[in-house]
Amino acid sequence: MKKVLASFGIAAVTAAAVATVPAYATAASLPVGDTYISLTCGGSAEPTSALNAIASDGSSTAIGSALNTGETCYADGSYNPIDGKFYAWDWDSNMFYAVDVETGDAYQVGNGFFSYESSSKSDINAIFADLDGSLYAVDWASPSVLYSIELSTSESDPSVLARIGELPSEISSMAVNPVTGKVYAQDPYGDLYEVSLDDASEIANYPTNCATGQWDSGTGDCWGVDFDRDGGLWYQADNGNGDGDAMLASATLPSADGGEITLVAQGVFTDEDGQGWYGESTGIIWGDAPEAPMESAAPTTPVSLATTGTESAVISSWLAVGLALIAGGLWLARRQAALR
Repeated sequence: MKKVLASFGIAAVTAAAVATVPAYATAASLPVGDTYISLTCGGSAEPTSALNAIASDGSSTAIGSALNTGETCYADGSYNPIDGKFYAWDWDSNMFYAVDVETGDAYQVGNGFFSYESSSKSDINAIFADLDGSLYAVDWASPSVLYSIELSTSESDPSVLARIGELPSEISSMAVNPVTGKVYAQDPYGDLYEVSLDDASEIANYPTNCATGQWDSGTGDCWGVDFDRDGGLWYQADNGNGDGDAMLASATLPSADGGEITLVAQGVFTDEDGQGWYGESTGIIWGDAPEAPMESAAPTTPVSLATTGTESAVISSWLAVGLALIAGGLWLARRQAALR
C-alpha cells in the first residue's frame, strides 16, 4: 500500500430530499444519496477534521479521522465515478493527488508531477473526470488549454498530458451533466460554457449572475461548478462579504441555449463551532437513485380448465366412452339371450 503523503480537508454535503426535476427558485437539496465534497484551502485551521458532511445550509460535521493540516490549497478537483477517487492538484507543492473520500487521505499519483512534451507542467487550474472515468487538466492560460491525462502507473514516473485545444475563456472548473452527458466549463467571472472534449471548442454559452454578485448581494466570483445526479447545478463561490469564506449555491441549467443562470445562496461553509472556512476544490459523488417501491401483485385467478375448453373436452370424451360401454353391454346381453 502506498504511503500517505498528505491529508487535507474534505467537506461533504449529504442530501436531505429528492429533487426529481430540479427547479431551484429557492434554496435546494441534493438528490438522496448524492454527496457534495470540497477540499479546504490553506491558511486556516478550520475545519479541524479532514472529512466533513455539510448540510444544505453550509454547516459541517466531521466524518473520518484524518486532520486538516491547513497548509495547502487545491485547484478545483473532480470525483471519478469509475474508480471512486477524488483527483486534485496541489497549488503549493505542484503535485497531483488522488484522495480517499472515506478518510480524506491524499496519495501522490505516480511521482506527483505532470509531463507535457517531455517537460514538467505545473500551471494547473482544474482537474476533471468524465462519465467514462477519463481524466483531464485545465491550465492557467487565458484562454485556458484543455489536456487529457494519462495516469502514471509507476511511483517513479509522472502522469502525461496531451493537448486537446483552447477553451473559450479562462476556466476554473469543469463538470459533466450525468443526465445528458454534456460537458461544461466555468469562467469564474460570469459564464458557463458547454464544450466539446474532442477539441475544447464552445458549443453553447450561459451567462450567470456571478459577475454581478446579485445572487449574494456582494461581488463573489464562482470558482467550482458541479452537477448532481438529476442534472441540478451546484456552485462553490466567494461569499462576497469580504470574510474569505466559501458559499454554496444552487441553480438550474436553462432549457434553451444561452439562457441566464441564476444562483441561489445555500449557506456559508462553517464548521461545528460555527467558524467559516474556505474550499475551492469541489465535486459531487453521485448516489444510486432510490428504488421504486414494489407494488403488490394483483391476486391471480387460477386458470380454470373450463376456460380453455380442456375440461369440457375431457368430460365429453369420458361420457362418450361410458355410453359406448353401456351400449356394448346391452348388445352383448341381447345376443346372449337370443342364443338361448
